[in-house]
Amino acid sequence: MPRSLRRVLLVVAAAAAMSSVSAEQEPPKMVTVNEAHEVRGSSLTLPATESGVAVFPTCRECAPKSFSASASTQYFLQRTPVTLADFRAAVLGKPDLALTVKVSVESGALISIAAQVPPTAANPRRTP
Repeated sequence: MPRSLRRVLLVVAAAAAMSSVSAEQEPPKMVTVNEAHEVRGSSLTLPATESGVAVFPTCRECAPKSFSASASTQYFLQRTPVTLADFRAAVLGKPDLALTVKVSVESGALISIAAQVPPTAANPRRTP
């Protein structure tokens, strides 16, 4: 058998052995850490304070649930971080506005709320 053919066969055998070993291993598990929900302004009760709660249904047929906010909860207007007060001022009174609400699956904590509305305040929240 020519030397080059032997190398090709050896490489093919090694590749086949490696693929069968990796096929026997379990695939990595996917874990959902945060969920994002699209919520209409009319369905969302915003937190009144940084340590308040947001209330909204997580699906069309679901009953509203409470999600705790904290000082680490972020609020965005067109991807610009803003304070809770500035966010509330920009979105309150807009019942048809679509908001993206992100919550922690594990703890139920409110991670962020975002709206595609221009920032109204001149002082966006500074992120560390």
